[in-house]
Amino acid sequence: MYLNIIQKCATRHLFDVQLMKKTDFIPLQIGACKLVVDNNSAILNNLEIHDPYKKNGYGSLFIQEIEKSFQLSHNIKEIGLTAWQSDKNNVVDFFKKNGYQQLNTTVEQYDDSVTQFDLYNMTKKIT
Repeated sequence: MYLNIIQKCATRHLFDVQLMKKTDFIPLQIGACKLVVDNNSAILNNLEIHDPYKKNGYGSLFIQEIEKSFQLSHNIKEIGLTAWQSDKNNVVDFFKKNGYQQLNTTVEQYDDSVTQFDLYNMTKKIT
C-alpha cells in the first residue's frame, strides 16, 4: 500500500490523496480523499473507500498513512473534518475509533432530498 499525493494548487495547499495497492499489472485505487493544509493544521474532506475494500481496515490504514505523511511533510499538528452520518452508516464511530473527537454537542443537518445527514465536526491532535 502507498499514498499517491497530488498537489492541486501550490499556493493554497490543496491535495488529492489516493490509497493505492500495488499489483502485478496496474496499481489499484482503494480509496481517495481531499486535504487542505493551512499552517500546522489540515481539513480532511470526502474520505471514501471503494465498495469492494470496505470493512477490511483500509479506512483506518488510509487515515493513519495520511496523518503520518502530512505530519512529516507539512508539520501537521491537528486534522479536522465534518463527518456526514446517515441512518445507513456509522461514520462517527469510525472516526472516534481512529482517535477523532467531536468538537461540540451541536449537530447540524443536511438533506439532499434523498438522504438526511447529521453533520459532526470532529478533530484530532497529531502527535
